[in-house]
Amino acid sequence: MTKDQKQVIFSAVLIFTAVLCVYLIKFRYAGSGDTIPNELLPVTIIREHNLDFNEFVKDPEKIGYFFANVNGKIVSFYSLVTGFLNTPAYVIANALGFDIFSARFILSMISASVMTALSAVFLYLCLLRVTEKHSTAVFFVLVYAFGTTAWSIASRGVWHHTSSLLFITIALYILLSRNERSLPFAGLFLGLTILNRQGNAAMAVALLAYVLVYFRRRFAYFLILFLIPPAFLLFDYHVWKMDFGYLSGNMLEGISGLLFSPSRGLFVFSPVFIFAFLGIAYCLFVRKENKLFPFLAAGIALHILLFSHWQLWWGGHCFGYRFLTETAPALTIFLAVYWEKVIDKKAYLRVPFLLLLSVSVYFHFLGAFYYPSGFNWYPDDIDKDPKRLWNVKDSELTRCTIGFLINSGIVKRPQG
Repeated sequence: MTKDQKQVIFSAVLIFTAVLCVYLIKFRYAGSGDTIPNELLPVTIIREHNLDFNEFVKDPEKIGYFFANVNGKIVSFYSLVTGFLNTPAYVIANALGFDIFSARFILSMISASVMTALSAVFLYLCLLRVTEKHSTAVFFVLVYAFGTTAWSIASRGVWHHTSSLLFITIALYILLSRNERSLPFAGLFLGLTILNRQGNAAMAVALLAYVLVYFRRRFAYFLILFLIPPAFLLFDYHVWKMDFGYLSGNMLEGISGLLFSPSRGLFVFSPVFIFAFLGIAYCLFVRKENKLFPFLAAGIALHILLFSHWQLWWGGHCFGYRFLTETAPALTIFLAVYWEKVIDKKAYLRVPFLLLLSVSVYFHFLGAFYYPSGFNWYPDDIDKDPKRLWNVKDSELTRCTIGFLINSGIVKRPQG
């Protein structure tokens, strides 16, 4: 083992440990209805040895939107992939004698944090392949870990985004390694992202096109492994009667909301990604060095376009740009490259970059420790009154900041 390899392994372990420790501070869990099946699946696997949720439902006629009643069986409305990945923590806890149902939120918090921290490790390995300095890779993996919804969403609960980030970063690492023998396994992980969350097909198909163009000899093997996980969706659709989406929204409204809404916008919650989009333009039109980059940029664009058509483009009750979470690894890669090639060489760009990065980390700190703030349901349900998403004075971030200031003793809690 060379000195450089030892440094990479040491750094990877250090990154995983440091990120995981921060994620687990206070064990503050913040799931939603979307995460309930993933929280309960390990319980029913261990106790009932099946995949239905009948034991948790008193009245089969009154079930949450996250369940479906299929021929008397209460099943998850969503993919079970993340729930399966959540199971090992429950198995260990059960073996140690814990009540896994009572401890499900802490156990799910641990699973979510571990998966997200692992995604940071694989992104670090990706960054090593596209940046010149080791310090750049370390710095920008921390940008990803604490300046994006990787912290405020993925590490906070067993969302489907959580495991998607892990699958995507593993696939990107394999693709960037350009090892033709291992290349088909990138297809497997991209297929898993689709099985896990069908909206990930936009990014996955863009990367599939990259393999088709540059690795045709391995494309057949890649395609076979790519298609195996999504094939299970046929089973899900015909047997579980799952609904695959609501693509009837207004595209312009969706794009503007996903990028600029005061309570959901990508450029609001992670303003540092403004430089990532400049990095995309730089990599596409100025320094055309990496053949993967045009396809990665296309994946980002297709993902945004797909969810701009979603009826509930804001992602329901959540924090920040939840629907764009899976673009964070790719955006971080472009951000790191642009830093080395342009920002770090120009002092007048470094100051606004560091300012926007600080704001990004602060906002996701709020999401990790002060969400929910009540914004999603008061004064009325955000799903019924989405116009509130454009309220600057009374936004999610405003309420979370007030909560932070009160908790810190900087301002007094209002009376009444």
